[in-house]
Amino acid sequence: MTNRIQGIHHVTAMCSDPQRNVNFYSGILGLRLVKVTINYDDPSTYHLYYGDPQGSPGTLITFFPWPQSPQGTIGLGQATSFSFAIPKNASDYWITRLSEAGVPFTTEERFGHPLLRFQDHDGFQIELVESISSPNSQVAWDNTPAEVAIHGFHGVQLASVRPDSTERLLTETMGYTLEAEENQIKLFRSPAEIGNAVELTQSLVQIGRMGSGIVHHIAFRAEDDADHAAWREKFVAAGMRPTEFIDRNYFHSIYFREPGGILYEIATDPPGMTYNEPIESLGTHLVLPPWLEDDRANVIKNLPSFESFTGAKFPN
Repeated sequence: MTNRIQGIHHVTAMCSDPQRNVNFYSGILGLRLVKVTINYDDPSTYHLYYGDPQGSPGTLITFFPWPQSPQGTIGLGQATSFSFAIPKNASDYWITRLSEAGVPFTTEERFGHPLLRFQDHDGFQIELVESISSPNSQVAWDNTPAEVAIHGFHGVQLASVRPDSTERLLTETMGYTLEAEENQIKLFRSPAEIGNAVELTQSLVQIGRMGSGIVHHIAFRAEDDADHAAWREKFVAAGMRPTEFIDRNYFHSIYFREPGGILYEIATDPPGMTYNEPIESLGTHLVLPPWLEDDRANVIKNLPSFESFTGAKFPN
């Protein structure tokens, strides 16, 4: 197995309205909607995946839209924000793009990286961090030039009920390295190219409450099933209580709550988003798991309508 977690696989969050969600993450941030499926644990709810054009691990932000969900409260026991990596000197482009879209933002610098900080319509705390030295031409989507496009995750910020225990799990079990500390925030790094930053903040005091605008869980990467199984054993040895292996079709998963109350997932890189759709048509049809396909008509009845940024109408 690898001795160090290879960064973030995906982040899953709760939102309210699917149409506003698509308009923001595809229309404003330029991410491709790469999968429209349902929450396997709640088939009356969509599960929307956005990422780079291939839906690569490390680029995926996913949402459960619950239109009737109350607004959540950011606090301890949660991931309080997520950040996307953009190329160096790309901030001016995004300042213009966010301004034209009417999205308020602030400019900051943290750990030596310029960043833009803003919220979406549900109140998610989002950052664009200048951390890519060499732009990748494969990440561009929706006519966003590669030299300014979002390349995937930069990282996440956590607020732990037990920060010392959260830190020990990150460093002693998951192989993260403490790189820097400033303004009550510790920065940990993995060796991954993208999604390699985990920040641990100690500035919050209230307990978080789940709802719209709140991250549900953070998924970290495993290379394959063998690596996945080895990581499960390692987490058990560290005193965690991971679930058994769960087949999510696009990846295989285990879940557990780390000592500070934050829900972690370990997800395999394969099979990937093209498991049941060709790359050219990703995100254009409602894809159901095999056990629900025969009940498609009933599933669709419970799903709200929305239209993707490319004109696909759902549910379809």
